[in-house]
Amino acid sequence: MKALHALRRPTVGWAFRCWLAVLLVAALTACGGGGGGDGGTPTVDGGTSAATASTFPTLPTVAIPAPAPNVLQVVLDRGPQGSAFNTPFVSVTLCVPGTEVCQTLDHIVLDTASHGLRVIASALRPELALPAVTVAATAGAAPLPAAECMPFASGYAWGSLRKADLAMAGERAAGMTIQVIGDRSAPYATVPAACTRNGRNLAGLLDANGILGVGPQKLDCGAACATSASPSVYFACGTGGCTSTRMTLEAQVANPVPSLPVNNNGLMVVLPQVPIGGTGPTVGAVVFGVGTQANNQIGTATVIGLDPQGFFTTQYKGVAYAAFLDTGSNGIYFPDAQLATCGGLYCPILPAPRSATITSALGASAAIDFLVDSPFWLIPEAAAAHLGGSDGAPLSLLFNWGLPFFFGRAVHLAIQDATTPAGRGPYWAF
Repeated sequence: MKALHALRRPTVGWAFRCWLAVLLVAALTACGGGGGGDGGTPTVDGGTSAATASTFPTLPTVAIPAPAPNVLQVVLDRGPQGSAFNTPFVSVTLCVPGTEVCQTLDHIVLDTASHGLRVIASALRPELALPAVTVAATAGAAPLPAAECMPFASGYAWGSLRKADLAMAGERAAGMTIQVIGDRSAPYATVPAACTRNGRNLAGLLDANGILGVGPQKLDCGAACATSASPSVYFACGTGGCTSTRMTLEAQVANPVPSLPVNNNGLMVVLPQVPIGGTGPTVGAVVFGVGTQANNQIGTATVIGLDPQGFFTTQYKGVAYAAFLDTGSNGIYFPDAQLATCGGLYCPILPAPRSATITSALGASAAIDFLVDSPFWLIPEAAAAHLGGSDGAPLSLLFNWGLPFFFGRAVHLAIQDATTPAGRGPYWAF
């Protein structure tokens, strides 16, 4: 999801997805509503002839993996409140560490461009008493409860830090630090000024119960937050309020995949192809591990290594862009002055085929044909479609391969420094 981290590259921010869901509704209204219910036939990007197999790119297809201990189901639907779109949801189980006092949460956004689990406070049952993460205070004083402020492109997520065991499919990561967004209990109730300067409080804007960040890195901040308080990401909270603090690597919010007992070197996202005009609710899968089981082998997939900032390159219309893959963005975001826009979305009158080339930091490349669907032709019950859009600065300098890239593909992600049959992570392979 397109989060704008204070320290790192732009990653995917669930808050931006919420804003875009609202924009999508507005775009559909502005364009006369979705559905294509007049019985007409779509043509291509302003053309006049009916769409045929030769006018649209051949979109990939893939088989969804069968249930297995390392397979977590992905659901694409309209979310708990009905406003989500192109949003992949999973279910996770949180437990008080070392116990079987647990709660399963559905509608957790799967996000391959952020790191760690963040849950909405209102989704947790009171009896799930997760212990607070604490941080050392001044010498001789008792440790203080810790909180986090995670900046996103459209605001910030503020909340307490808690410890939990996290179960996904048949695997369990023990003793993970998670963020509880919107925790109003003392001493977290007052958001510090160092956090509010990031814009809106996003606690009430997410049509989901949380976000599961399983991106290419291990931690959501890393060494910068372990050595300095200046990023204002982690906070120590006492009776006088919350002040920014350093946070040890061990206590930071972490990607849970490396903490799984097995199948912990990465994952594979598998989503069904979506037809022109969109589809209603549908299901896919996350398969944990890269080359660790028969159901997560890379085979002949092209391996796209990442640069030190986590990017690869996308060549589009003669311009090279820093690029990333992001299940948490509900469209493919890229600059194209030839496409009409409705706010941040592209809304061509007719479906628009496009092509680009992805190049690895190590030189491997893959030609990608994709489609920008038209809001004119989305079916009324659509929960997923080939949407595209254009970001404002500074994200306009990037090529964001959002969720539609994953339609019809098995996309592998190797975690930072993980050993795999195709080499050491981080990399993507598809």
